[in-house]
Amino acid sequence: MPKWLADAYIARFDKVLNCVARTWDEAFDPPFAKGAQLAALRRRRVNRFAVYNKIREAQSAGKSINDELFEVVAKKLGLNRALVIVLWKEASAIMSADPPSPPHKRAPAKKIS
Repeated sequence: MPKWLADAYIARFDKVLNCVARTWDEAFDPPFAKGAQLAALRRRRVNRFAVYNKIREAQSAGKSINDELFEVVAKKLGLNRALVIVLWKEASAIMSADPPSPPHKRAPAKKIS
């Protein structure tokens, strides 16, 4: 775990430990918005990567990424074409995202002689 991540975790954990935050959600933020339906979120997550994998498989087989392919994938997965396009864009953004950079620059580590 990078030091910056460990530092951020410890800072939030300390809020609970030192009775500054009343709950873990207050210290770390709640994982989902109020009223979120976990089953729907889970389905979307599963379908997002199912769409991504099907389109990548088709692309590897020489198919172009276009409306016709989105329609084929939609039928295979029992989804509608518009949702397949949205899920494809979401998954593509996730898969091509750079890893997060630390919130601040760290000094180089000192060499131990």
